Amino acid sequence: NIRKPLFYVYDFITQSCKTVMQHDNWYTITAFKNSLRILIVNRENTETQNIRFELLNLNGIQQITEYRLTASDSCFYYWKQFDFKNDLSESEKQYIENKSLPQISQKIINSNNSCTYSASLAPHDIVFVEIISIK
Repeated sequence: NIRKPLFYVYDFITQSCKTVMQHDNWYTITAFKNSLRILIVNRENTETQNIRFELLNLNGIQQITEYRLTASDSCFYYWKQFDFKNDLSESEKQYIENKSLPQISQKIINSNNSCTYSASLAPHDIVFVEIISIK
């Protein structure tokens, strides 16, 4: 009953896959109402991936929210501390789940037709980005 990284990927897909605008092996961009949502996965075992998107046709004020799942904060890492036992106590499950939550950052920008989004992903990191037009 521990939320694994795949849970968050599934949640992203079910909430935002109305229109897939673009995709590749390591990213998917979807559109839904007044927002763009980007899912980025670094599948590399040893190399950091630096990404950059130039997003066009964005006018006005944009709210950018980034949800980052890092491999070092994976539930598997914390579950290992409990020797992968199956009968975790409720407090142990809560500890693992709290440590495994996505790191969230947010910023507001005023764009004039375009916006650049860039990020660096360590091996096996997953990033969800939501860009919402506010005005």
